Amino acid sequence: MGVKQKSFVLNHNERMQNAIENLLAKYFSESVTESELTVIEAYKAANPSDFAAFENAWKNCRKEMFLDSVVLELDKNTPFYLPKQTTPRKTNKFLKLSGIAASLTLIAMITYFIINKSGSPQYAMMHEIRTEIGQTKNITLPDGSSAVLNGGSYLRYPVQFENKERNLFIEGEVYFNVAKNNRKPFLVETEKVTVKVHGTGFVFKAYPEDATYEVSVKEGKVTFFTNENSAERINLSTLQKGIFVKSTGKISKTVAQAADFAWLDKTLIFDNTPLSEAIKQIERLYGINFKKDDLDLSNCNISASFKDESLQEVLESIGLISDLTFTESDGVVLVEGDACK
Repeated sequence: MGVKQKSFVLNHNERMQNAIENLLAKYFSESVTESELTVIEAYKAANPSDFAAFENAWKNCRKEMFLDSVVLELDKNTPFYLPKQTTPRKTNKFLKLSGIAASLTLIAMITYFIINKSGSPQYAMMHEIRTEIGQTKNITLPDGSSAVLNGGSYLRYPVQFENKERNLFIEGEVYFNVAKNNRKPFLVETEKVTVKVHGTGFVFKAYPEDATYEVSVKEGKVTFFTNENSAERINLSTLQKGIFVKSTGKISKTVAQAADFAWLDKTLIFDNTPLSEAIKQIERLYGINFKKDDLDLSNCNISASFKDESLQEVLESIGLISDLTFTESDGVVLVEGDACK
C-alpha cells in the first residue's frame, strides 16, 4: 500500500487516539477550552487532510452518530486504518473511528505517527513554540542547535531528532544556528518552501501574510527549494539571500544585507525600504499595531536606522521623513497625513 511522503497520521495507541477524537468532537460542538483550542490548531496545521475529513463527517452526520461511529472517506493515496471492533465497510477506502471516551491529558505536545520516506513508522512528541509581536525567544534544540524566534512567529519540532533528518516547521521569522551533522540533514519547512542544511547560521523569514519568503545566510551553505517543484531550487552561501515569490512560485538569489539580521540585536535598518514593510518590522519589534485606514503608502520609501530607541522616537523620525503623523494609544498607532508627497 503506497503512503504519501511526510504524511502524518494519529498514533494508533488507543489512549491517544481516543483523546484526539474526543477533543475533535468537543471542537466541532464548540465546547473546547482555550488551551484545547491551541492543540486543535496545531493538529489542523500538521494534518490538514485528516482534519478536513473529520470536519466533513461532522457536517454530514448528527452529533450523536458521530460520537457513536463515524465513517470518514480518505484520499486513496494516503490511506490509514485505525482498528475497530466492528467490521469496516471498505477497509481500503474508509476509516472507522469510535469509542470517543478518553479524557485529554496532553496539552503542550501532540503525539504523531510519522511515515518517513522509506515507509517505516516513527513516533514523535512535538514541541511547539510561539511568540507574540514585540517578543523574541531563544531556544536550544535537541541536537544542540539554537533558534531565535522573532515577534509573531511559530516553531514546531520533535522532542528528539530520531529520524534520518532533523525536520522542523515554522511560520514567521527564525534565526537558526545549526549544529553540524553531515549524516542527518537539518530541514526547516513552511507550507510552500523548505531550507536544507547540514550546519550553518541563517534567518528564515516566512510570515504567511507577506508576499515573499526569504532565506538570508549569515555563514555556511543552504539549499532553498519549493515543496511543489523540487527542481525550483537554489544553493546559497555566506551573505547570500534567496527570495521566493508566492505569486509566481519562483526563487531568486541576491545579496544579504545587514538589515536581514538586524532584528537579532533589536535594531531596525531601512535602506530605501517601502514604508509598508517598515511598519511591519516596527510592529513585530515593538508589539504594536498600525491603523492606516485607506492611506496609500505605495509611494513611500524610507532610509533610516534605529537601535535602542523608544517607539516614540522612531515614529517621530519617520514622521519627519514621510510627512506623516503617528498617534499612539493603547497599543494602536493611527497613521495620518499626505504620504510622501
